[in-house]
Amino acid sequence: MAVAHASTVPGSGPGFPGELVVDSPDSKEGAVLKKRMCWALLVACAAAAPAAAQEKKVRVSLGYAFVHYLEEGGGNAPVGGYLSIASAGRTVGFEADLGYQRYSEEFFGDNFVLNTFTATVGPRFELGSGRTKPFIHVLGGLRYDSAEGESNTAWGGMSGAGVDIPIGTSVFLRLGADFQIFFDNGENLKTLRLNAGFSF
Repeated sequence: MAVAHASTVPGSGPGFPGELVVDSPDSKEGAVLKKRMCWALLVACAAAAPAAAQEKKVRVSLGYAFVHYLEEGGGNAPVGGYLSIASAGRTVGFEADLGYQRYSEEFFGDNFVLNTFTATVGPRFELGSGRTKPFIHVLGGLRYDSAEGESNTAWGGMSGAGVDIPIGTSVFLRLGADFQIFFDNGENLKTLRLNAGFSF
């Protein structure tokens, strides 16, 4: 039976979002399985979005996501996006959120690229009764990192708030901010995610 070991991707330096602990090739099969699970969840949510929006029972939102790493010496991940599917018209509902971020930095002539996927679910609380819809949510799930052919999965979640501002009959402008924290091997990674997109 193969034993999984952990290794650290080198490259800590100015702007680098902390150390990334990744699985070794011994745990390659497990990493592939985790990656497939993340993609399966993404495809399922994307496939369910049009039907859900048509029934008017849920609100689908997608758009741009910017992440700032809150660790000392952390940087920014300016390339990213999110997809959210949540209950609509309910004070207390349910939400599923998928996110993607791409962090890149050049170190001593080499370009380091970190791809991050997050998948979280949990309760969502809609505030007010007007067309403008402020909300707060508390979501838990996983973070999947991939860099230089290696990967790692950490568990945690995020909490935040946002607002859907009507710009049409059934189209809203989404603005939001989330504090994210994920735990792995006794350490944690904290980020601030800022969102801007459209809700339907």
